[in-house]
Amino acid sequence: MEVMEATMEQLDDAVDLFEQYLDFYKSGGAPDKARQFMEERLLTKDSDIFLAYDEHLCVGFMQLYRCWDSVSMKKLLFLYDLFVIPSERNKQIGDHLIDRAKQLARDIGAGMIMLQTHKHNNVYARRFYELNGFELDEDFDVYNFML
Repeated sequence: MEVMEATMEQLDDAVDLFEQYLDFYKSGGAPDKARQFMEERLLTKDSDIFLAYDEHLCVGFMQLYRCWDSVSMKKLLFLYDLFVIPSERNKQIGDHLIDRAKQLARDIGAGMIMLQTHKHNNVYARRFYELNGFELDEDFDVYNFML
C-alpha cells in the first residue's frame, strides 16, 4: 500500500476515482467536467490530492483544501473528498489516506482537519471517521447559501 501526492502524471487515475466518487454521490457529473476539475486542481495546486495504490491499482483518493481558522489563528485542512473503490473497502486503505492527511496537517502547522458527511445516509463513514479520531461537532450547525 502506497499513498502518494497526485501529480499530472496520475491525472487519469485521479479522474477515474473522482468519477466513481461522483457516481457514488449521484451528482450527475459529466466526465469532461470531472477531468477539467481535477486537472485544474493539480495545475493550480489549490487543493492537495492523494492517491492510494495497491500494487499498480489505484484504489483510493482524497482531496483536501487549505484555509484558515480565524479563532485559533492556525491553518485548517478541509477534507472534502475521500473515496475507496468498493471492492477494496475494509482493507485499511481509508486509514492510510487519513494518516496522510494528519501528516500533511502537522507538516503545514494546521490546528485541525475538518470534514462533513451526510447525517443519515452515511453511518459507515461516520463510524470510520470516529475510529480515526475525529469528533462530531455538536456545537455548530452548517448553513449553505446555494447559487
